[in-house]
Amino acid sequence: MAEWLGRALQKLVQRFESAFDLNFFPLYNFGYARVFCFWEGFISSHIIKPALIYFICFMRPYYPFALLLTTLLFASSCLHIPDKPHKPLCASWKVTRIEEGENEDEATGVRMFDMLEVRMKDGYIHLYDTGTYTMFGANTSSLGQWKYSKRDSLLMLTYFSDTNAIVFKVLEYDKTWLKLGVSAFAGKPTIAATPVLLKEDPHFEYKQKDLMAPGLNSWRKRPLHAETDAEIRKRLIAHIDYLIAYFEMTTDNGQGFFEQWHLETPIRFYSNGIATPAKGQPKTWLGWFYNDVDAARAAEIIGDAMHSINKYPANTSTFTEAYIIALKEMKEYLRR
Repeated sequence: MAEWLGRALQKLVQRFESAFDLNFFPLYNFGYARVFCFWEGFISSHIIKPALIYFICFMRPYYPFALLLTTLLFASSCLHIPDKPHKPLCASWKVTRIEEGENEDEATGVRMFDMLEVRMKDGYIHLYDTGTYTMFGANTSSLGQWKYSKRDSLLMLTYFSDTNAIVFKVLEYDKTWLKLGVSAFAGKPTIAATPVLLKEDPHFEYKQKDLMAPGLNSWRKRPLHAETDAEIRKRLIAHIDYLIAYFEMTTDNGQGFFEQWHLETPIRFYSNGIATPAKGQPKTWLGWFYNDVDAARAAEIIGDAMHSINKYPANTSTFTEAYIIALKEMKEYLRR
């Protein structure tokens, strides 16, 4: 081993001598100034070569120890280098905890913990490689765009329905776990970091279905103007498509329950039927229309579609199968 290392170092000397040849680096250009490399011969013959010869001659007994130490240092450095977010964070993440700290941020005047509770509590966020994202929260949902700076470890979420972008600092990343801290909100740096813990969880994915796909959630994007009946119907058809896809997924995977919190619909699902509330609409439903007038009109059209069902399906093996049949009839009505 010692002889092999000695030969390798001798070859290294030769490589240094050949590398520092005047023909290899003839000159450097710095704008209009040209500095010739007259110093290279001096460095090669008076510094590099003597140092390497000294190392070869006098350090030979310690070659095995040096090799072992180098190997151990390299291995330990590999073990302690944390994994950085790869192709920045494209996955479905579940918010597991929002750590309560300083609430009101002096820099922005925003009650940061309360804001995150409203937007992200018990929620899911899916970051897509197209630069779009979908977020389902316990109190609200949103679609938007995201960017990630690997250099600064910053994740920025921009809401389609909210011009106030939120920027997170990636504090920790461990493949399936993610810890974020609020870095800026509405264009202003924050002081209250308010850490958010997330775990990778494809809860809304099954086989070829992805219920968080932006195309399946277009109805959640708030319009910029009041809509006509035709535009409202188009939005409602997209909404019905989402409901059908969700209940098909629960049926396919044999799930014995379903969750209504992310459906954001005025339709109520019971064991033996469906219905709409006599008055009042969910806040989340109101949020996806330009104003309350459009939301009320949409609920009215949904009610008409429900009354168009000739007979509510019976004798199905599960409640969700009956929901799917009824929703498909409502969709046909909306298409007319």
